[in-house]
Amino acid sequence: MRPKTNKRLDENGNKTFSYLCETKEKSRRELCQMKNPQGNLLDQMVCDEIKKIVQNEDRKILFKQLNQAKRQLLSKETSYSTELDHLEKALSDTEKKIENLVLALSQSSDSPAFAYINNQISVLHEQKLEIEKQIEYHNKLLQDQNSLLANFNILIKKLSSFPDSFDMMSIEEKRTVLRALVDKVVWDGTHAHLYFTGSIDENTKPQRGDCK
Repeated sequence: MRPKTNKRLDENGNKTFSYLCETKEKSRRELCQMKNPQGNLLDQMVCDEIKKIVQNEDRKILFKQLNQAKRQLLSKETSYSTELDHLEKALSDTEKKIENLVLALSQSSDSPAFAYINNQISVLHEQKLEIEKQIEYHNKLLQDQNSLLANFNILIKKLSSFPDSFDMMSIEEKRTVLRALVDKVVWDGTHAHLYFTGSIDENTKPQRGDCK
């Protein structure tokens, strides 16, 4: 889902927004009739729930959760780096194939194979563009992971007084905390289900009604 701003303002004069299913938007409601959750309210409820949990639970549980989140961040960083290596190799191989075909094309201008080779070059060019797009995407993911890891130890110190310090954090710090602690929030059309990092049970995952 993605945020979509509304024209309406809340009681404090802030812009309101909703979370919108991209499938719903792209299919014009044919594949999804899910009710949009109120973004401002949902975001605040997630923050309040995390603060409430931290206030009520043992600190050891919190830091165990944080350490597990850090391990998962490191694991994702490794995964993204490995995928980037594969993509870079695929890009290099594709570029070499294109170079070889261009050379062959220059030597077969009057040959029946000319059209075939030209078509192969077009296909490989499209593949090259897609690989470059994936490389850009994974580079962004890796940069985000590196940013999270760079700030993680500082945030752990701040989280020692989390309920008090959270409201004083910058927007970026709050996002880092939420991305580290929260795996995902699932909206089923009526309720929002909050899943913490490392605590998801796929067997009890809620069904998202009205969405195909």
